[in-house]
Amino acid sequence: LLSDHAREWVEYIEEYHRFLAHFSARMYSFKTGHLKNETHNFEILLADLNISSDSCLFIDDNKENIAVATKYGIKGILFKDQGQLIRELATFGIVYERE
Repeated sequence: LLSDHAREWVEYIEEYHRFLAHFSARMYSFKTGHLKNETHNFEILLADLNISSDSCLFIDDNKENIAVATKYGIKGILFKDQGQLIRELATFGIVYERE
């Protein structure tokens, strides 16, 4: 997970939203001092996790952020709404199940 958020917001989200448990690694801008639109964030992410770009999927509501990720070979989904995201995740073999 790569996210541009302040510490207080992250603490709230982690306490009240269970979906974050699906992410084994989380990179927040308040910890790294860098934003998602900075290319070296993706270099750091791939190196720290020791993974290849083709094993990643980047979801964002900002097409410029997705463009940065795709420069590294990371697949991207431009988030518009929940239904669209669920359909596009399915094309990657990711099935959404309500908890």
